[in-house]
Amino acid sequence: MEQAPISNKTWELSLYELHRTPQEVITDNTEIAVSPRSLHSELMCPICLDMLKNTMTTKECLHRLVLICTCILYAIVNAYSNSSILCGLFLCGLDG
Repeated sequence: MEQAPISNKTWELSLYELHRTPQEVITDNTEIAVSPRSLHSELMCPICLDMLKNTMTTKECLHRLVLICTCILYAIVNAYSNSSILCGLFLCGLDG
C-alpha cells in the first residue's frame, strides 16, 4: 500500500487558539448535571432556532450553525460588507 505524501500545509491559529488551556479530563465517576433548557440552547442554531444537524463552525468565535444558515449569513455579510469576518458582524452581538 502506498503512503500519502506529507502535507506542507501550515495552519493559521487565532490568539485564542494559541493561548487556550485545555479543560481537565474527568477520570473518576463524577457526574455532571445539565438542565434540559441549557442543553437545548447548546444544540440549537442561533439563526433558524432548529436543532443543530449538518453544521459548520465559525472560525472567529466558534459559533455552530446549521450549514444552510452559515451559507446565507456568509452571502449577506459579503453583499453588505467588505469584511470577511462572518460572525463578528452578527452573532457575537447576540451572546449578550
